[in-house]
Amino acid sequence: MLKDKMSVYSAQKTGNLRSKSIQSMHDATDHHGILTIASLERELSRKGISEPSSEHLIGQAEMEGILLRHDDDSWSWLQQSS
Repeated sequence: MLKDKMSVYSAQKTGNLRSKSIQSMHDATDHHGILTIASLERELSRKGISEPSSEHLIGQAEMEGILLRHDDDSWSWLQQSS
């Protein structure tokens, strides 16, 4: 019983961190729709998130096809059709 509760708590905590990380990525995006490592690092720091790193989050989102590299230090979000 306790093990089950711990498992649920751990899953919620992981999901919550993922949600905060994604929200941080959106919050770090400028009004032109551009996300940079520097802006994401500032946002993650502001929210007290040290792991995963900004590079990891951006790399993962790029691999998943969520972000598209704009230039060496910036990315833009891909538009999703409704």
